[in-house]
Amino acid sequence: MVSPQVIGKIFEYIVKLKIRRKGYLTFRCAGSRPFDILAIKEGPIYIKFCDTKKEMLGYVTDLRESGYVVIKQSGHNEYVAIKDNVILLLMLTLYIDIRVLAEIVKYNIEYIIIKDFYREFLESLSLNKCRDIMVIECKIEDIITEDQFKELIRLCSIMETSLYIITIRNRKLYVKMYSSMGRPMIEYSLPIKELMVIGKYV
Repeated sequence: MVSPQVIGKIFEYIVKLKIRRKGYLTFRCAGSRPFDILAIKEGPIYIKFCDTKKEMLGYVTDLRESGYVVIKQSGHNEYVAIKDNVILLLMLTLYIDIRVLAEIVKYNIEYIIIKDFYREFLESLSLNKCRDIMVIECKIEDIITEDQFKELIRLCSIMETSLYIITIRNRKLYVKMYSSMGRPMIEYSLPIKELMVIGKYV
C-alpha cells in the first residue's frame, strides 16, 4: 500500500510539471517548508553565485534577519529569498543546477547577476520586483490546520503574492486562490484527468 506521503510527493511533482509547461521556473521546497512549490515567471530575479557553502549560509542568515522569506530547493543547493516581490537566487558556483539556469533561458525570465551581495542587493534602495510569483500548497483530502493556513498567508503578505491551495478529494482536483490578505479570490473543481493549469491561467 502506498503511503499518503508518497502520494503527496507524486501529486507535487504532477502540479510542478503542469506549471512548468506554462513557462514557470519552479522550486519544490525542502521538507515542504514553508510551503510545497514556488513558481516564478517573467522576472526579474537576482542571482548571486557563491564560492562556498559557508558564504552562502552567511547570506541566508543576513537575508532572514532583513525580513526575507528564504526557501531551500528540495534535493539541491539553491536558496531562494523573497520579500515584497523582490527575488534573489543563491547558487553554489561548484554545484550549479543546470536545470534552473536552462529554464531561466528557455522561459526568457529576466535576470540580474550581482557580484557584491551587500552593496548591489541587501543595502540597495532600488530593487526590481518580480512580476509573476505563485506560492502553492498541495494537499490530499484538504488536510490543513488553521494555524498552517495563517502562517502561509503571513508569508505571502511578506512576499506580496497570492496563495494557491490545490487539493485532491473524491477523485477531483480543487483549486482555491487566496490574496496575500487571506481573502478567497478563485475556487473551482475539475476531474483529476483534466488537471491542466492552475488558478487564473485556466
